[in-house]
Amino acid sequence: MEFLKEQQEKLDKKLMEERITADAGGGQVVVVANGKGELQDISIAPSLLEKGDNDEVEDLVLLAVNDVFKKAMDLQASESQDLLSGLLPGM
Repeated sequence: MEFLKEQQEKLDKKLMEERITADAGGGQVVVVANGKGELQDISIAPSLLEKGDNDEVEDLVLLAVNDVFKKAMDLQASESQDLLSGLLPGM
């Protein structure tokens, strides 16, 4: 069991070090998260904010955040599958 715990800790560390980026509105909103899905940065183009259209800003932020979370979940699934494949050949 200690071996499994060590492998999970290695995976967690690897995911924490990964950087995943998603954008919306042609790059007007850019979101960065780590591989565990924790947000690291959100950038909003000043030109988007200057428009004063709060609904558009909110929609684009939601799109980018949802996209980065999906990418993080996909990465977690892939990395977990790779870990299991290494531990249990034939999976």
